[in-house]
Amino acid sequence: MEPLLDSQSVTSFWQQTLAEIGDMTSDFAGRAEAIAISAPNRLVVSFRKAYTQAQQYCERPERRQKLEQTFSRLAGRTIRIDFATLPDELVPASAADRQTTKPPVSRRQRQQEVMRHPLIRKAAELFDTEIIAVLDPPPATEEAESPARIAGEA
Repeated sequence: MEPLLDSQSVTSFWQQTLAEIGDMTSDFAGRAEAIAISAPNRLVVSFRKAYTQAQQYCERPERRQKLEQTFSRLAGRTIRIDFATLPDELVPASAADRQTTKPPVSRRQRQQEVMRHPLIRKAAELFDTEIIAVLDPPPATEEAESPARIAGEA
């Protein structure tokens, strides 16, 4: 009888699988947030919504097969892999309260704050520009950063 898989052995086999594959499949699969046993000989690999592209890459039949074959060989049994998307994390009420209780900052204060950033100062100096508008950062789900829009002077 085969020994049961536990969360520790599953994590270990997953890491070994990724190390052995060592290509883009392992790069994308490595972005998984959680690996869990969902049933005997069945694994669920979960991704955050921010990594939907990585999940979709891993779901391709040839990629899934590569992951399943390598994991199965290491585990000593046939394992099927399912992929899942984790729900968005809810912002705790206390964090939401803190965001809404910030004192308002004037446009001028915000521009001065942005101008203290070393990259903004350097860009303004290099391109002989000034800040004409300061845009609020995108929602936390996006990873883009645009603290200021700079326009060149004529």
